Amino acid sequence: KWYSDEFEGTQIPTLAQVLELCKGKINLNIELKANKMSDTLVDKVLKLIEQYSMENQVVLSSTSYRYLREAKERQPSVKTGYILMAAYGYNFDDENIDFFSIRSSFVTQALVENAHGNGKEVHAWTVNTKSELSRLKRLQVDNIITDRPVLAREILYREKDTEGIWEFFKLALKTGK
Repeated sequence: KWYSDEFEGTQIPTLAQVLELCKGKINLNIELKANKMSDTLVDKVLKLIEQYSMENQVVLSSTSYRYLREAKERQPSVKTGYILMAAYGYNFDDENIDFFSIRSSFVTQALVENAHGNGKEVHAWTVNTKSELSRLKRLQVDNIITDRPVLAREILYREKDTEGIWEFFKLALKTGK
């Protein structure tokens, strides 16, 4: 085991257990947080990702630029995201950053355009209202982090589904003549 802890009688799964469960099923955003093992954290996480062959299913994000730089130095193909707590300090041309993970209220059209223009993605968090989901959809952010995935899916895919249904009805009406 790499790490496990008890919290109010519930076992917290290890990263290895999570990777094993998710392999081939879903993509993961692994946030690297500073802790007592911070000097070896990046190495251990990258080894587990490689062990489970999940290089294409995982992104690493962190508020620690050092962790992102270390990850890119050790594994250049790993996708890394810089978590920003405020609306400043964007390094659009930094090769160690593939995406910016930003509080949704700080995401603007100019920010999205600048990021995309420099080949970077914008991930917005934590988005839990219809109005904010709709706004970020219009801004064309690349990823939305939410506590309400059903609502997010409804809002983000609504227009495509509606257009498809409308096209079906138009076709059905033409065929019926």
